[in-house]
Amino acid sequence: MDHSPHKPFLDKLTPNQNAKFLQEAIETHPEHFPNKEAARDFFLQIIFPPSMRWAFISTGKNASTSVLNWLFEQEFGVPLTVKAEHPIDINPASEIHTLPIYGIFSRALLQGYNMEHFKAPERSMERLCVVRNPFERAISAFLYLCKSQKQESRWFAPDRFKLNAFFRFDWEKDMNTPKGFLLFLNYIQWQIELEGADAVNGHWQPQYTFIKPDLFEPTIIGRMEDMDSFYAEASEKIGFPSPLSPKQKNAQTTPAQKADLFALYDSPEARDLCSQIYKQDYEHFGY
Repeated sequence: MDHSPHKPFLDKLTPNQNAKFLQEAIETHPEHFPNKEAARDFFLQIIFPPSMRWAFISTGKNASTSVLNWLFEQEFGVPLTVKAEHPIDINPASEIHTLPIYGIFSRALLQGYNMEHFKAPERSMERLCVVRNPFERAISAFLYLCKSQKQESRWFAPDRFKLNAFFRFDWEKDMNTPKGFLLFLNYIQWQIELEGADAVNGHWQPQYTFIKPDLFEPTIIGRMEDMDSFYAEASEKIGFPSPLSPKQKNAQTTPAQKADLFALYDSPEARDLCSQIYKQDYEHFGY
């Protein structure tokens, strides 16, 4: 499927083609994909434009909304200003994540592009990802989970039900509390042991599992602690006209609130749980 940089993606895999694509991915990379669901989730989050200049793996709680909005503006020369409320998503800037539906961007899963496609020398595609301090990301994920409860949304409902039933998480008392955060971390650890890390929701799944750096092999790795450097490097390598950093989208806290909130949830027990759950993140990404 070849695409002009000025034309949308008009085609996508049929259900039968999609099933074949996922089966081939499992057979080619059994060490990365224990099942079709794991392969599906991975290829679903690899996003790219018609120009095929870059591919971005959209990791939950790692500034994906901001990065994708920036990539849109750099790619098309205009900011995304469409307003189209999502019926479930609690992200107030969710429009950017719907672009593959309309062929403005696409996803590897929809086109049937394996990693060999993105790594082909003739395409010279940059592969982008953003990583984040695992402890700060876990706190941000917990706050986001609590936001879904406060809004009475179906977003994250399966996880909220499981926390309620299996960990006695009281959504009337434990929401946005240090106790609730510890229950949340125990829940993540329990789910990894029970179902494997690939089954964990992408907003708090280990980043190493989500990005699969040995497979995706990112050429540009941004760090949420220094996004200006990420935007500058991406602009230079991709050939964008402006490295200017965008305004952050879907932020859960203001900078003034962040220090107080993180201090509230910080404890030796929470740190220890995070070091166990996100061991590969700390080691591989240098945190």
